[in-house]
Amino acid sequence: MFNKLTSILEKVLMPITDYMNNNKYICAIRDSFTMMMPMIIIGIICFII
Repeated sequence: MFNKLTSILEKVLMPITDYMNNNKYICAIRDSFTMMMPMIIIGIICFII
């Protein structure tokens, strides 16, 4: 059953993820969030303390 679900998800989601990975604007947003996340977490921790 898990293999069937996995194959269905791959058929549906893979074209969407391929498009998003090949789009340079979405990749730029993804990379900027990846770079800013540690600073956001540190800021939140400092704000809580």
